[in-house]
Amino acid sequence: MDSHQTNPPDDIAQALAALPLLVRVKDAALFFNVHPQTIRTMADRGDLTSVHRPGYPLRIVRTSIAEFLEENTCHAHAKGQGSNACPAKKTGTSKTERSEPQQDEASLLRQELRMRRQRNAN
Repeated sequence: MDSHQTNPPDDIAQALAALPLLVRVKDAALFFNVHPQTIRTMADRGDLTSVHRPGYPLRIVRTSIAEFLEENTCHAHAKGQGSNACPAKKTGTSKTERSEPQQDEASLLRQELRMRRQRNAN
């Protein structure tokens, strides 16, 4: 590997460091490559910590972006270990105890975004 190349986690850390402490919703949406309303929804759900003062726009706390990425990203892909190296999230319920299959939030979010894009394209 060349000395000027970095691993994806390093690139993400550098991009996070370049963000201000309080990030505009629009900038957070660009960072995650999602619609700004998705960021607002994530803040409402508590996935991202936000600050909202009357008369001022909603801002996302930069450290909450880093925490969200750390909790929802598997770094095995960046190290060339493949998706099988990623540990499954602990949900407190084994697969045999579930009555119906459940999807993680990231999968549901991606599915919702795909459906919205398809509706907007038609």
